[in-house]
Amino acid sequence: MSISASKSKFFFSTISSIIAPSPMYPYGPQQKDDEYGLDDSPYYYYDRCRKINTDWTGIPFFSERHYKLYICRNGIIQLNYDWSWWWPRKFGVYWWFRNMGIIAPFWATTDSYFAFRYNHSKVYYQVYNQTHEKSNETLAMASEHVKNYTGGFDDFEATWVLVVTWEKLCPYAYYPYYYYYQNINEKDFQLKCSRSNTFQAVLITNGFNTFLMYNYHYGGIQWVVDADPKRIAEESEIHETRKDT
Repeated sequence: MSISASKSKFFFSTISSIIAPSPMYPYGPQQKDDEYGLDDSPYYYYDRCRKINTDWTGIPFFSERHYKLYICRNGIIQLNYDWSWWWPRKFGVYWWFRNMGIIAPFWATTDSYFAFRYNHSKVYYQVYNQTHEKSNETLAMASEHVKNYTGGFDDFEATWVLVVTWEKLCPYAYYPYYYYYQNINEKDFQLKCSRSNTFQAVLITNGFNTFLMYNYHYGGIQWVVDADPKRIAEESEIHETRKDT
């Protein structure tokens, strides 16, 4: 997936995509967002994702209608599994991965423990729907984005919007195992994160059509991680084998 600063990418269920300029949706404490902190996971299971229930109409996404989804700390949203996939995978390669519904504005090996433990990385989220008057402004903005950036949806009115923002996400770094079991003073701990990424996913639906908007703040993507060459070779071999059979 190509990433461009200050741009947003829309995905509709027919796999058509449109790139259009758009600012980040308002987020954070000033927006009264909920925060998915490390202590929100049972027993500090940092690979466990936060479940979000939709309204009674659900979210139509490709061939299914979903009534819950899971926000993960490593930059993805999963639709049918509450444990995050730590290492990025190619879609459609592994048979056991074919039925996984994953929304991935930025998927890489990330520090989903120490960066959150010491309050560097944050995940903010908020649901906007028609039952809350304060949601009207965001629903109207999302509706206008769909109308402006897609064709054939001039009458679209959003009824449910989820805004998820990953702030200052760090790449994975190795720490000695005993760091996980010791209560290290914040002043004595050196976080291995010289660069961080901030990005956003906005899920928009009216109960019949669903749109996905990716927002990347200018200068917000400061790092990428090279894929494992052995894994790339393995996945390419699997793909070539399928083509021959």
